[in-house]
Amino acid sequence: MNQPTRTQNGFVVRALTALSENTYMSAIRAGMVSIVPLTIIGGLFLIVANLPVAGWEERIGPYRQLLQVPVTATFGLLSVFACFAIGYDLGKRLQQEALVSASMATLIFLMLQLNIPNDYLIKMDKHDLAALAQEKRDALEEELTIELDNQDRIDLQGKELVLVKDLTLSMAGLGSGGLFTAIIIALITVRVQKFFSDADLVIKLPESVPRIVYESFVSLSPLLFLILVFWVIRFAVGVDINHLVQRTFSPLLFALNTLPGILAYALMVTMLWSVGINGDTALDAIAMPIFLQYLGANVEAVSQSDPLPYITAAGFFTTFVNVGGTGATIGLALVLWNSKEPGFRQVSRLSLPTQIFQINEPIFFGMPIVLNPVFMIPYVLNALILTSATFLLMNWNVIQKPFVNVPWTTPPVIGHYLVTGGDWRAAVWGVVSILIAMGVYYPFAKVAERERLKAQAQREAAKP
Repeated sequence: MNQPTRTQNGFVVRALTALSENTYMSAIRAGMVSIVPLTIIGGLFLIVANLPVAGWEERIGPYRQLLQVPVTATFGLLSVFACFAIGYDLGKRLQQEALVSASMATLIFLMLQLNIPNDYLIKMDKHDLAALAQEKRDALEEELTIELDNQDRIDLQGKELVLVKDLTLSMAGLGSGGLFTAIIIALITVRVQKFFSDADLVIKLPESVPRIVYESFVSLSPLLFLILVFWVIRFAVGVDINHLVQRTFSPLLFALNTLPGILAYALMVTMLWSVGINGDTALDAIAMPIFLQYLGANVEAVSQSDPLPYITAAGFFTTFVNVGGTGATIGLALVLWNSKEPGFRQVSRLSLPTQIFQINEPIFFGMPIVLNPVFMIPYVLNALILTSATFLLMNWNVIQKPFVNVPWTTPPVIGHYLVTGGDWRAAVWGVVSILIAMGVYYPFAKVAERERLKAQAQREAAKP
Protein backbone atom coordinates (compact mmCIF):
# COMPACT_ATOMS: atom_id res chain seq x y z
CA MET A 1 0.00 0.00 0.00
CA ASN A 2 1.53 3.37 -1.03
CA GLN A 3 1.86 6.36 1.30
CA PRO A 4 -1.08 8.42 -0.10
CA THR A 5 -3.40 5.42 0.24
CA ARG A 6 -2.25 4.75 3.80
CA THR A 7 -2.75 8.41 4.71
CA GLN A 8 -6.23 8.47 3.15
CA ASN A 9 -7.30 5.24 4.87
CA GLY A 10 -5.91 6.49 8.18
CA PHE A 11 -7.92 9.71 7.85
CA VAL A 12 -11.14 7.81 7.06
CA VAL A 13 -10.65 5.44 9.99
CA ARG A 14 -9.95 8.34 12.38
CA ALA A 15 -12.98 10.27 11.12
CA LEU A 16 -15.32 7.29 11.48
CA THR A 17 -13.92 6.44 14.90
CA ALA A 18 -14.48 10.03 16.03
CA LEU A 19 -18.06 9.88 14.73
CA SER A 20 -18.80 6.65 16.60
CA GLU A 21 -17.35 8.08 19.82
CA ASN A 22 -19.09 11.47 19.50
CA THR A 23 -20.86 12.49 22.73
CA TYR A 24 -24.24 13.06 21.08
CA MET A 25 -24.07 9.92 18.93
CA SER A 26 -23.10 7.91 22.00
CA ALA A 27 -26.07 9.31 23.93
CA ILE A 28 -28.47 8.45 21.11
CA ARG A 29 -27.04 4.95 20.87
CA ALA A 30 -27.31 4.42 24.64
CA GLY A 31 -30.89 5.69 24.65
CA MET A 32 -31.90 3.42 21.78
CA VAL A 33 -30.31 0.40 23.43
CA SER A 34 -32.11 1.14 26.71
CA ILE A 35 -35.56 0.89 25.11
CA VAL A 36 -34.88 -2.43 23.35
CA PRO A 37 -36.19 -4.45 26.36
CA LEU A 38 -39.53 -2.68 25.94
CA THR A 39 -39.82 -3.90 22.36
CA ILE A 40 -38.87 -7.43 23.43
CA ILE A 41 -41.56 -7.53 26.15
CA GLY A 42 -44.17 -6.06 23.83
CA GLY A 43 -43.15 -8.59 21.19
CA LEU A 44 -43.71 -11.51 23.57
CA PHE A 45 -47.34 -10.52 24.06
CA LEU A 46 -47.65 -10.03 20.32
CA ILE A 47 -46.41 -13.59 19.73
CA VAL A 48 -48.98 -14.98 22.17
CA ALA A 49 -51.74 -13.05 20.41
CA ASN A 50 -50.66 -14.31 16.98
CA LEU A 51 -49.36 -17.85 17.45
CA PRO A 52 -49.27 -19.73 14.12
CA VAL A 53 -51.44 -22.54 15.49
CA ALA A 54 -54.61 -23.79 13.85
CA GLY A 55 -57.68 -22.47 15.67
CA TRP A 56 -55.63 -20.19 17.93
CA GLU A 57 -57.19 -17.00 16.56
CA GLU A 58 -60.67 -18.14 17.59
CA ARG A 59 -59.53 -19.28 21.04
CA ILE A 60 -57.62 -16.08 21.79
CA GLY A 61 -60.29 -13.79 20.34
CA PRO A 62 -61.98 -12.82 23.66
CA TYR A 63 -58.60 -11.93 25.18
CA ARG A 64 -57.00 -10.16 22.22
CA GLN A 65 -57.70 -6.67 23.56
CA LEU A 66 -56.19 -7.58 26.93
CA LEU A 67 -53.04 -8.88 25.23
CA GLN A 68 -52.83 -5.66 23.24
CA VAL A 69 -52.45 -3.54 26.41
CA PRO A 70 -48.73 -4.36 27.05
CA VAL A 71 -48.03 -3.92 23.33
CA THR A 72 -49.51 -0.42 23.37
CA ALA A 73 -47.77 0.41 26.67
CA THR A 74 -44.39 -0.45 25.13
CA PHE A 75 -44.50 0.22 21.38
CA GLY A 76 -47.17 2.92 21.77
CA LEU A 77 -44.96 4.99 24.10
CA LEU A 78 -41.58 4.16 22.59
CA SER A 79 -40.64 7.76 21.78
CA VAL A 80 -41.42 8.95 25.31
CA PHE A 81 -39.03 6.41 26.83
CA ALA A 82 -36.40 7.14 24.17
CA CYS A 83 -36.54 10.88 24.85
CA PHE A 84 -36.16 10.30 28.59
CA ALA A 85 -33.29 7.82 28.17
CA ILE A 86 -31.33 9.97 25.69
CA GLY A 87 -31.82 13.06 27.84
CA TYR A 88 -30.64 11.18 30.91
CA ASP A 89 -27.53 9.76 29.23
CA LEU A 90 -26.55 13.04 27.59
CA GLY A 91 -27.12 14.90 30.86
CA LYS A 92 -24.63 12.59 32.56
CA ARG A 93 -22.10 13.01 29.76
CA LEU A 94 -22.37 16.81 29.92
CA GLN A 95 -22.15 16.74 33.73
CA GLN A 96 -25.70 17.97 34.31
CA GLU A 97 -28.25 16.62 36.77
CA ALA A 98 -29.28 13.67 34.60
CA LEU A 99 -32.75 13.15 36.06
CA VAL A 100 -33.58 16.83 35.56
CA SER A 101 -32.24 16.67 31.99
CA ALA A 102 -34.42 13.66 31.20
CA SER A 103 -37.52 15.19 32.81
CA MET A 104 -37.13 18.48 30.94
CA ALA A 105 -36.64 16.74 27.60
CA THR A 106 -39.70 14.53 28.17
CA LEU A 107 -41.86 17.50 29.15
CA ILE A 108 -40.96 19.45 26.00
CA PHE A 109 -41.53 16.38 23.83
CA LEU A 110 -44.96 15.69 25.36
CA MET A 111 -45.95 19.34 24.93
CA LEU A 112 -45.24 19.05 21.21
CA GLN A 113 -47.57 16.05 20.95
CA LEU A 114 -50.64 18.01 22.07
CA ASN A 115 -53.53 18.40 19.65
CA ILE A 116 -55.31 21.70 20.11
CA PRO A 117 -58.77 23.01 19.09
CA ASN A 118 -59.07 25.39 16.12
CA ASP A 119 -56.40 23.46 14.24
CA TYR A 120 -56.75 20.42 12.03
CA LEU A 121 -54.66 17.59 10.66
CA ILE A 122 -55.94 15.45 7.79
CA LYS A 123 -54.66 11.92 8.10
CA MET A 124 -56.82 10.52 5.31
CA ASP A 125 -57.28 12.14 1.94
CA LYS A 126 -60.77 12.12 0.40
CA HIS A 127 -59.49 9.76 -2.26
CA ASP A 128 -58.68 7.23 0.44
CA LEU A 129 -62.38 7.04 1.29
CA ALA A 130 -63.09 5.28 -2.00
CA ALA A 131 -62.82 1.91 -0.31
CA LEU A 132 -65.83 2.71 1.89
CA ALA A 133 -69.41 2.08 0.89
CA GLN A 134 -70.74 4.68 -1.55
CA GLU A 135 -73.39 6.09 0.73
CA LYS A 136 -71.05 6.31 3.75
CA ARG A 137 -68.31 7.86 1.65
CA ASP A 138 -70.61 10.64 0.45
CA ALA A 139 -71.72 11.37 3.99
CA LEU A 140 -68.16 11.51 5.26
CA GLU A 141 -67.02 13.80 2.47
CA GLU A 142 -69.87 16.18 3.20
CA GLU A 143 -69.06 16.18 6.93
CA LEU A 144 -65.37 16.66 6.17
CA THR A 145 -66.12 19.77 4.11
CA ILE A 146 -68.34 21.25 6.82
CA GLU A 147 -65.83 20.63 9.60
CA LEU A 148 -62.91 22.05 7.65
CA ASP A 149 -64.90 25.15 6.78
CA ASN A 150 -65.51 25.66 10.50
CA GLN A 151 -61.76 25.34 11.14
CA ASP A 152 -62.28 22.50 13.64
CA ARG A 153 -59.61 19.86 14.09
CA ILE A 154 -60.34 16.63 12.31
CA ASP A 155 -58.65 13.42 13.31
CA LEU A 156 -59.41 10.54 10.97
CA GLN A 157 -59.04 7.25 12.79
CA GLY A 158 -59.43 4.31 10.45
CA LYS A 159 -62.79 4.80 8.71
CA GLU A 160 -64.33 7.21 11.21
CA LEU A 161 -64.23 10.98 11.63
CA VAL A 162 -63.46 11.95 15.22
CA LEU A 163 -63.79 15.63 16.04
CA VAL A 164 -61.18 16.68 18.60
CA LYS A 165 -62.51 19.51 20.78
CA ASP A 166 -60.13 19.37 23.75
CA LEU A 167 -56.38 19.30 24.34
CA THR A 168 -55.29 15.71 23.78
CA LEU A 169 -52.03 13.88 23.19
CA SER A 170 -51.40 12.52 19.71
CA MET A 171 -50.70 8.82 20.22
CA ALA A 172 -49.11 8.60 16.77
CA GLY A 173 -46.30 10.87 17.95
CA LEU A 174 -45.74 8.98 21.19
CA GLY A 175 -44.98 5.68 19.46
CA SER A 176 -42.22 4.81 17.03
CA GLY A 177 -43.39 7.51 14.62
CA GLY A 178 -42.03 10.21 16.91
CA LEU A 179 -38.57 8.75 17.51
CA PHE A 180 -36.65 11.32 15.47
CA THR A 181 -38.50 14.17 17.14
CA ALA A 182 -37.73 12.63 20.54
CA ILE A 183 -34.02 12.39 19.69
CA ILE A 184 -33.78 16.00 18.49
CA ILE A 185 -35.72 17.37 21.47
CA ALA A 186 -33.55 15.44 23.94
CA LEU A 187 -30.33 16.75 22.37
CA ILE A 188 -31.56 20.36 22.18
CA THR A 189 -32.93 20.35 25.72
CA VAL A 190 -29.76 19.10 27.37
CA ARG A 191 -27.58 21.36 25.23
CA VAL A 192 -29.66 24.39 26.32
CA GLN A 193 -29.47 23.24 29.93
CA LYS A 194 -25.68 23.01 29.60
CA PHE A 195 -25.50 26.50 28.05
CA PHE A 196 -27.54 28.11 30.85
CA SER A 197 -25.44 26.34 33.46
CA ASP A 198 -22.11 27.38 31.91
CA ALA A 199 -23.29 30.96 31.43
CA ASP A 200 -24.53 31.08 35.04
CA LEU A 201 -28.03 32.01 33.85
CA VAL A 202 -29.69 29.88 36.52
CA ILE A 203 -31.36 30.42 39.87
CA LYS A 204 -29.10 29.25 42.67
CA LEU A 205 -30.38 28.66 46.19
CA PRO A 206 -28.15 28.54 49.26
CA GLU A 207 -26.11 25.35 49.47
CA SER A 208 -27.82 24.53 52.77
CA VAL A 209 -31.05 23.51 50.98
CA PRO A 210 -31.51 19.84 49.99
CA ARG A 211 -29.71 18.88 46.80
CA ILE A 212 -32.88 17.87 44.95
CA VAL A 213 -34.49 21.26 45.71
CA TYR A 214 -31.34 23.08 44.62
CA GLU A 215 -31.22 21.25 41.26
CA SER A 216 -34.93 21.78 40.60
CA PHE A 217 -34.50 25.56 40.92
CA VAL A 218 -31.38 25.49 38.75
CA SER A 219 -33.51 24.00 35.95
CA LEU A 220 -36.19 26.74 36.10
CA SER A 221 -34.64 29.26 33.70
CA PRO A 222 -33.61 26.79 30.94
CA LEU A 223 -36.97 25.04 31.23
CA LEU A 224 -38.88 28.32 30.96
CA PHE A 225 -36.82 29.28 27.92
CA LEU A 226 -37.44 25.92 26.21
CA ILE A 227 -41.17 25.97 26.90
CA LEU A 228 -41.52 29.49 25.52
CA VAL A 229 -39.50 28.76 22.38
CA PHE A 230 -41.27 25.52 21.49
CA TRP A 231 -44.67 26.93 22.50
CA VAL A 232 -44.19 29.79 20.05
CA ILE A 233 -42.95 27.50 17.26
CA ARG A 234 -45.60 24.83 17.65
CA PHE A 235 -48.70 26.66 18.84
CA ALA A 236 -48.29 30.38 18.11
CA VAL A 237 -46.66 30.01 14.68
CA GLY A 238 -48.33 26.65 13.98
CA VAL A 239 -45.31 24.63 12.84
CA ASP A 240 -45.99 20.88 13.12
CA ILE A 241 -42.55 19.81 14.33
CA ASN A 242 -43.34 16.09 14.09
CA HIS A 243 -44.36 16.46 10.47
CA LEU A 244 -41.36 18.66 9.68
CA VAL A 245 -38.91 16.17 11.20
CA GLN A 246 -40.52 13.23 9.42
CA ARG A 247 -40.35 15.08 6.10
CA THR A 248 -36.69 15.90 6.71
CA PHE A 249 -35.76 12.27 7.39
CA SER A 250 -38.19 10.77 4.84
CA PRO A 251 -35.47 10.09 2.20
CA LEU A 252 -33.49 8.06 4.72
CA LEU A 253 -36.64 6.36 6.01
CA PHE A 254 -37.49 5.38 2.45
CA ALA A 255 -33.97 4.35 1.44
CA LEU A 256 -33.30 1.85 4.23
CA ASN A 257 -36.42 -0.12 3.30
CA THR A 258 -35.21 -0.57 -0.27
CA LEU A 259 -32.78 -3.22 -1.51
CA PRO A 260 -30.12 -0.71 -2.66
CA GLY A 261 -30.42 1.20 0.61
CA ILE A 262 -30.07 -1.79 2.92
CA LEU A 263 -27.24 -3.16 0.75
CA ALA A 264 -25.39 0.13 1.18
CA TYR A 265 -25.93 -0.13 4.92
CA ALA A 266 -24.65 -3.73 4.98
CA LEU A 267 -21.60 -2.71 2.98
CA MET A 268 -20.80 0.15 5.35
CA VAL A 269 -21.18 -2.02 8.46
CA THR A 270 -18.92 -4.79 7.18
CA MET A 271 -16.34 -2.43 5.70
CA LEU A 272 -16.05 -0.61 9.02
CA TRP A 273 -15.62 -3.92 10.83
CA SER A 274 -12.99 -4.92 8.28
CA VAL A 275 -10.75 -2.04 9.35
CA GLY A 276 -11.29 -2.67 13.05
CA ILE A 277 -14.21 -0.30 13.78
CA ASN A 278 -17.41 -1.74 15.27
CA GLY A 279 -19.66 -1.01 12.29
CA ASP A 280 -22.92 -1.88 14.06
CA THR A 281 -22.15 0.47 16.94
CA ALA A 282 -20.89 3.26 14.69
CA LEU A 283 -24.12 3.34 12.65
CA ASP A 284 -26.61 2.41 15.37
CA ALA A 285 -27.27 6.01 16.37
CA ILE A 286 -28.52 6.70 12.83
CA ALA A 287 -30.02 3.37 11.80
CA MET A 288 -31.58 2.02 15.00
CA PRO A 289 -34.29 4.73 15.30
CA ILE A 290 -35.30 3.97 11.72
CA PHE A 291 -35.38 0.20 12.20
CA LEU A 292 -37.38 0.62 15.43
CA GLN A 293 -39.81 2.91 13.62
CA TYR A 294 -40.26 0.21 10.98
CA LEU A 295 -40.80 -2.36 13.72
CA GLY A 296 -43.43 -0.20 15.41
CA ALA A 297 -45.31 0.14 12.12
CA ASN A 298 -45.17 -3.64 11.59
CA VAL A 299 -46.43 -4.26 15.13
CA GLU A 300 -49.35 -1.92 14.52
CA ALA A 301 -50.11 -3.69 11.23
CA VAL A 302 -50.12 -7.10 12.93
CA SER A 303 -52.42 -5.76 15.65
CA GLN A 304 -54.83 -4.56 12.96
CA SER A 305 -54.42 -7.76 10.86
CA ASP A 306 -53.03 -5.64 8.01
CA PRO A 307 -50.11 -6.52 5.68
CA LEU A 308 -46.72 -5.68 7.19
CA PRO A 309 -45.32 -2.56 5.47
CA TYR A 310 -41.59 -2.86 6.22
CA ILE A 311 -39.04 -5.54 5.37
CA THR A 312 -35.95 -4.15 7.10
CA ALA A 313 -37.53 -3.60 10.52
CA ALA A 314 -35.44 -4.23 13.64
CA GLY A 315 -34.45 -7.89 13.56
CA PHE A 316 -33.87 -8.06 9.82
CA PHE A 317 -30.17 -7.24 9.95
CA THR A 318 -29.27 -8.60 13.38
CA THR A 319 -31.00 -11.94 12.77
CA PHE A 320 -31.10 -12.63 9.03
CA VAL A 321 -27.81 -11.01 7.98
CA ASN A 322 -25.61 -11.29 11.08
CA VAL A 323 -25.99 -15.06 11.30
CA GLY A 324 -23.65 -16.07 14.11
CA GLY A 325 -22.27 -12.52 14.12
CA THR A 326 -21.58 -9.82 11.53
CA GLY A 327 -20.51 -11.33 8.21
CA ALA A 328 -22.11 -14.70 9.14
CA THR A 329 -18.77 -15.86 10.53
CA ILE A 330 -20.34 -18.97 12.01
CA GLY A 331 -19.92 -20.37 8.47
CA LEU A 332 -16.14 -19.81 8.69
CA ALA A 333 -15.94 -21.52 12.08
CA LEU A 334 -17.76 -24.58 10.72
CA VAL A 335 -15.57 -24.71 7.60
CA LEU A 336 -12.36 -24.65 9.67
CA TRP A 337 -13.62 -26.98 12.42
CA ASN A 338 -11.37 -29.80 11.14
CA SER A 339 -8.73 -27.61 9.51
CA LYS A 340 -5.31 -29.15 8.89
CA GLU A 341 -3.77 -25.97 10.26
CA PRO A 342 -3.71 -26.22 14.10
CA GLY A 343 -4.15 -22.47 14.69
CA PHE A 344 -7.23 -22.21 12.47
CA ARG A 345 -8.69 -25.35 13.98
CA GLN A 346 -8.20 -24.12 17.53
CA VAL A 347 -9.65 -20.64 16.88
CA SER A 348 -12.71 -22.06 15.10
CA ARG A 349 -13.47 -24.54 17.87
CA LEU A 350 -12.98 -21.99 20.64
CA SER A 351 -15.11 -19.36 18.89
CA LEU A 352 -18.03 -21.54 17.77
CA PRO A 353 -19.79 -21.63 21.19
CA THR A 354 -19.80 -17.82 21.33
CA GLN A 355 -21.01 -17.54 17.74
CA ILE A 356 -24.05 -19.62 18.59
CA PHE A 357 -25.00 -16.54 20.61
CA GLN A 358 -24.04 -14.10 17.83
CA ILE A 359 -20.70 -13.06 19.40
CA ASN A 360 -17.92 -13.37 16.84
CA GLU A 361 -15.04 -11.25 18.19
CA PRO A 362 -12.91 -14.35 19.02
CA ILE A 363 -12.85 -15.54 15.40
CA PHE A 364 -12.86 -12.01 13.98
CA PHE A 365 -9.62 -11.05 15.72
CA GLY A 366 -8.27 -14.58 16.10
CA MET A 367 -7.98 -15.53 12.43
CA PRO A 368 -7.81 -12.52 11.93
CA ILE A 369 -10.48 -11.17 9.58
CA VAL A 370 -9.71 -7.52 10.30
CA LEU A 371 -7.33 -6.03 7.68
CA ASN A 372 -6.93 -9.48 6.09
CA PRO A 373 -8.01 -9.37 2.41
CA VAL A 374 -8.37 -13.17 2.16
CA PHE A 375 -11.12 -13.20 4.79
CA MET A 376 -12.43 -9.65 4.32
CA ILE A 377 -13.77 -10.48 0.85
CA PRO A 378 -16.08 -13.36 1.89
CA TYR A 379 -16.91 -11.48 5.10
CA VAL A 380 -18.40 -8.59 3.10
CA LEU A 381 -19.82 -10.88 0.39
CA ASN A 382 -21.81 -12.92 2.91
CA ALA A 383 -23.48 -9.81 4.29
CA LEU A 384 -24.44 -8.62 0.81
CA ILE A 385 -25.69 -12.04 -0.33
CA LEU A 386 -27.79 -12.70 2.79
CA THR A 387 -29.16 -9.15 2.73
CA SER A 388 -30.23 -9.47 -0.91
CA ALA A 389 -31.68 -12.97 -0.63
CA THR A 390 -33.59 -12.29 2.60
CA PHE A 391 -34.97 -9.00 1.29
CA LEU A 392 -36.26 -10.68 -1.87
CA LEU A 393 -37.77 -13.62 0.01
CA MET A 394 -39.67 -11.25 2.30
CA ASN A 395 -40.66 -9.02 -0.59
CA TRP A 396 -42.10 -12.06 -2.39
CA ASN A 397 -43.88 -13.12 0.84
CA VAL A 398 -41.99 -16.41 0.95
CA ILE A 399 -41.09 -15.69 4.58
CA GLN A 400 -42.74 -13.34 7.06
CA LYS A 401 -41.38 -9.85 7.67
CA PRO A 402 -40.00 -9.06 11.17
CA PHE A 403 -42.47 -7.86 13.79
CA VAL A 404 -41.01 -9.28 17.02
CA ASN A 405 -37.84 -7.93 18.59
CA VAL A 406 -35.61 -10.52 20.28
CA PRO A 407 -32.25 -10.13 22.07
CA TRP A 408 -29.44 -9.90 19.53
CA THR A 409 -27.76 -12.86 21.26
CA THR A 410 -30.60 -15.22 20.28
CA PRO A 411 -29.08 -18.20 18.42
CA PRO A 412 -29.57 -18.44 14.64
CA VAL A 413 -32.59 -20.38 13.39
CA ILE A 414 -34.32 -19.85 16.77
CA GLY A 415 -34.02 -16.11 16.19
CA HIS A 416 -35.29 -16.48 12.62
CA TYR A 417 -38.37 -18.30 13.93
CA LEU A 418 -39.13 -15.84 16.75
CA VAL A 419 -38.52 -12.58 14.85
CA THR A 420 -41.12 -13.57 12.26
CA GLY A 421 -43.67 -14.56 14.89
CA GLY A 422 -43.21 -18.30 14.44
CA ASP A 423 -42.75 -18.70 10.68
CA TRP A 424 -41.18 -22.14 10.15
CA ARG A 425 -40.03 -21.12 6.68
CA ALA A 426 -37.88 -18.41 8.24
CA ALA A 427 -36.26 -21.07 10.46
CA VAL A 428 -35.50 -23.18 7.39
CA TRP A 429 -34.01 -20.11 5.75
CA GLY A 430 -31.81 -19.71 8.82
CA VAL A 431 -30.31 -23.16 8.20
CA VAL A 432 -29.89 -22.41 4.50
CA SER A 433 -28.19 -19.09 5.37
CA ILE A 434 -25.54 -20.94 7.41
CA LEU A 435 -24.91 -23.31 4.50
CA ILE A 436 -24.59 -20.35 2.11
CA ALA A 437 -22.11 -18.68 4.47
CA MET A 438 -20.06 -21.88 4.61
CA GLY A 439 -20.05 -22.08 0.81
CA VAL A 440 -18.83 -18.49 0.45
CA TYR A 441 -16.09 -18.88 3.06
CA TYR A 442 -14.89 -22.33 1.90
CA PRO A 443 -12.60 -21.43 -1.06
CA PHE A 444 -11.06 -18.47 0.79
CA ALA A 445 -10.53 -20.52 3.94
CA LYS A 446 -8.76 -23.23 1.96
CA VAL A 447 -6.49 -20.64 0.32
CA ALA A 448 -5.58 -19.21 3.73
CA GLU A 449 -5.06 -22.73 5.10
CA ARG A 450 -2.70 -23.69 2.24
CA GLU A 451 -0.72 -20.46 2.65
CA ARG A 452 -0.40 -21.01 6.40
CA LEU A 453 0.70 -24.65 5.97
CA LYS A 454 3.16 -23.66 3.24
CA ALA A 455 4.70 -20.99 5.48
CA GLN A 456 5.00 -23.49 8.33
CA ALA A 457 6.69 -26.04 6.06
CA GLN A 458 9.18 -23.41 4.89
CA ARG A 459 9.99 -22.48 8.47
CA GLU A 460 10.54 -26.12 9.36
CA ALA A 461 12.76 -26.63 6.33
CA ALA A 462 14.84 -23.60 7.25
CA LYS A 463 15.66 -24.97 10.68
CA PRO A 464 19.23 -26.42 11.00
